[in-house]
Amino acid sequence: MPLCSWSKTLSTLNPLMPVGSEEFELQWGPGACGLAGCIFGQYTFYFVSFPQDLRSVKAVVAFLLAMDVLQTYLVSGIYWNVLVVCHGVSTRYCPPKLPWEMIAAIPLAVSHIVTSVVQCFYAHRIWIISAKNMLLTSLITATTLMNFAFGMISTYVAVSTRSIVDLSSTPWSPRSALMSAVCDVLITGSVFFYLREGRREVPRSQNYFRHLTIVFINMGLFTCLVSVGWCLLYVVRGGQFFIAFPTAFICKAYTNSMMAVLNARKAVREREEELRINGHNLATIDMH
Repeated sequence: MPLCSWSKTLSTLNPLMPVGSEEFELQWGPGACGLAGCIFGQYTFYFVSFPQDLRSVKAVVAFLLAMDVLQTYLVSGIYWNVLVVCHGVSTRYCPPKLPWEMIAAIPLAVSHIVTSVVQCFYAHRIWIISAKNMLLTSLITATTLMNFAFGMISTYVAVSTRSIVDLSSTPWSPRSALMSAVCDVLITGSVFFYLREGRREVPRSQNYFRHLTIVFINMGLFTCLVSVGWCLLYVVRGGQFFIAFPTAFICKAYTNSMMAVLNARKAVREREEELRINGHNLATIDMH
């Protein structure tokens, strides 16, 4: 409830927010809540369908699950404190200090950690499908590291001041989102280039790489749009509370992206079995 209610009533906490902005805010709250349930279904499907995956892959998936649950709990705790404690209070500095959840585990940092882990996973996939293209992999890794560094700086600003106003207005946050968007473009473009039809000696009607490519591109575009929206909100709204919505949203977007790619293997393998294609290996996502 508190996570969804935030998007409806946040504008009452800050008189500087534009009147009539609730319509836009309502697009983020329900979306974040819906993704939470979607991601849980993705995890359940993964652990049921792929019990033979490498332990390292399972460890990464379990880590992301723990981070997602933690981020959801902490963000909900922050929203609850803000909405309940400051509901109806029209002072700019209410609450004057961020609640304990921000200092205990810092949901913003969790979001950046999850984003970086998923992007590193994709960088490793690109390393494989590009036949160890050092330049391309290095570019993706560099943008991932810059995204993480900018994210940690924005987290430090929030921790040092413990002000929700500073959390929303720091320029390091949209810079991190911009690097994330650039990384998504590199990953999506690389997957499209290396897995496009015609590069592999597989009949067009039997190209099971097409399904994988579609999943990769859809997930990449989705996370990229969230990051771009994050930057645009900061520019258009002058660093107000609007950027809190994509901040909570992007963690789940990246987690859902990785799980969708992993779970896509089931449909691909079923199609391969139906078409009786032999002699081809899904090297891009084969985990055992």
